[in-house]
Amino acid sequence: YLKKLVEIHRELFQNLNRERTKRAGHVWVCCELLRAYFRLGQVSQCSFLLTAVSQSLNTHGFSPADLPKAISVTFFFYWGKHHVFTHNLRDADERLTWAFNNTPAKAKSNRRMILMYLVPCKMRLGVLPTQTLLKDYDLAIFVDIVRAIREGNARLFTEKMEEHAADFIK
Repeated sequence: YLKKLVEIHRELFQNLNRERTKRAGHVWVCCELLRAYFRLGQVSQCSFLLTAVSQSLNTHGFSPADLPKAISVTFFFYWGKHHVFTHNLRDADERLTWAFNNTPAKAKSNRRMILMYLVPCKMRLGVLPTQTLLKDYDLAIFVDIVRAIREGNARLFTEKMEEHAADFIK
């Protein structure tokens, strides 16, 4: 059913791409397509969508801040997640940080989902999370990895990376 849904959403996306007045709907459909592509494991399909939306936003002087917050946060999350998968860490950090900072504090599960990509991204860029952040968002899988990095303990680092490899690949 998901593949059929993708077909329908792609057609809708193409139609909305031509209409300047329905940008929020255009970006929402893009978010739904990105969600489906990630679920189907077709990350390579995301580039086309993100390029089309980026060009549309830039061409028509449209800012994601003009969108409803829920749509813009979702869009930036998937955009950042795509950058993680393409190893473009600086752009991933920028998009995911924006998504995290614009997600309401009470939406803890959404903030945690963003942090599952943002924390490793920041770590690769040399910024380690605080223990408080990891505890507050139940990110225990990173606690020992961060400790290993701080202590320079290569054995612990390798053990914990192998132990949680399946969680990191999602």
